[in-house]
Amino acid sequence: MEDFSPSIAQSLKFILDYKGDDLQDILNCTFSVDVDSYGKRSVVELVPNGASVPVTQKNKQEYVEKYLEWMFEKSVGPQFDSFKKGFYKLYSGEFMTSCDPEELQLLICGSPILDFHALEKNAKYDGGYKSSSPTVM
Repeated sequence: MEDFSPSIAQSLKFILDYKGDDLQDILNCTFSVDVDSYGKRSVVELVPNGASVPVTQKNKQEYVEKYLEWMFEKSVGPQFDSFKKGFYKLYSGEFMTSCDPEELQLLICGSPILDFHALEKNAKYDGGYKSSSPTVM
């Protein structure tokens, strides 16, 4: 979480580390998340009736776990399922069992090293463009 969103990671760490009995009063937080999607605001409940369940000292660990589960699994579930379906159409079976994590990362993310000289050398221009066209430069 620290790499993805340092501010959220810091907030969750604060919740876990806070020892006072007034956590509920300080946070005024429930088992719900406000989500803004394309200008439409909605509330996602992390547990049944979560908007009515305050975060307290007794349940703060569960809150953090449910929040992280929502953040990394449920909130991106439909998008990831589509990606996974397409990925498995191309790569499955023996390939997947012989692929190590580094190879899989390279396949999905590509090389972190970008070779622009090789790109320029191998580029083919059409539509009236040339390597010296202002748009290309």
